[in-house]
Formats: sequence, C-alpha cells, structure tokens
Amino acid sequence: MNKKLIKTLVIWGVIIAIVVTAIVLLVTVVNKKEEAPVYQIEGTTLVQYNGKDVDVVIPKEVKMVGKHAFKNNTNVQTVTFESGSQVEKIAMGAFESCAGLQEITFPSTIKEISDYAFLDCVSLKRLEMPSDLVRIGKSAFDGCANLADIELNEGLEVIDDFALANCPALIQVFLYFYLLILAG
Repeated sequence: MNKKLIKTLVIWGVIIAIVVTAIVLLVTVVNKKEEAPVYQIEGTTLVQYNGKDVDVVIPKEVKMVGKHAFKNNTNVQTVTFESGSQVEKIAMGAFESCAGLQEITFPSTIKEISDYAFLDCVSLKRLEMPSDLVRIGKSAFDGCANLADIELNEGLEVIDDFALANCPALIQVFLYFYLLILAG
C-alpha cells in the first residue's frame, strides 16, 4: 500500500473515533437524569421522600413531616425517627396511601397527627401514641384496614371526626387518660 492511502485511512479512523466518542457522550448526557435527593428538606420540614427503601429513618433535624411527603410510596414498610428526633407534627396526608407501611414508631416529641396523615395505609397493624400527642386529626387513620390495636396515652386532648373510621380489624383501643374532645 502506498503511504498516501495509509495516511488517509488513519485520518478517517481518527475522525470516526472522535465522532463515535462524541455521540456516546451526547447520548450519556441526554439520558442521564438528575436524581432528586432521598430526603428533600426545606428548613426543618421534610417536604418529600424520594427513596425506595423499605425501612426509613427520618433525620433528627426534621421538625415536621410535610404535606404528602410520602404519599403513595408503596416501598416503605417501617418508619422510625433518628435518636434525638425533634418531630412535632405529621402534616396532612403525609403518609396517605402508603400501602406497604406496616409499622411506625413515633418519637416522644410528636404533638399532632394531622388530617388524613395515614389515610388508607392498609398494612398498618399497631400504633402506640406518645404521651405528648395532643391531637389526632380528621380521618387520620381512616381506611387502615389491618389496624388491630391502638394505644392512646395521656396528653391526648382531641380525636377528630372519623380518625379511626373504616378500620375493620380494630379490636382494641387502650385509653390511659381522660379525653377532652371526641369529635363526631
């Protein structure tokens, strides 16, 4: 082969390699999705949980689990709070329709479980409320079909309308206090 032909083939080979590399890099950049952080926290509010974990531990700096933060998450089965947790409120619909949620262990700092917070958490089986809890909102546990028993401790002042509606498995409710308002 002559030198001119070899030189031309080498140049074309380099050009093809550069073009193929550029295409691969472009496809990689286009297909790469920017993943959201597992916990989206604004200030001290957990706004959204984007993870796929079965067991979730809520960070101690969170003071409120925000509106719809876990809504429709089918992966989560257990929720606990990091030692030293400061969570005071579970906002409206925070865990709504988390079909796989079986257990949640509340920290002693919880003061309010808002309306619809655990609506249709059909796998939830047992609940023990901390003594600092003051209010359980409207339909907070409505539709928790497998909820069999709930322990309500001193400090609870309000159980709002339909808080425990449509819980056919509920056979035991332990009250360790004098309730001020039972709505409905």
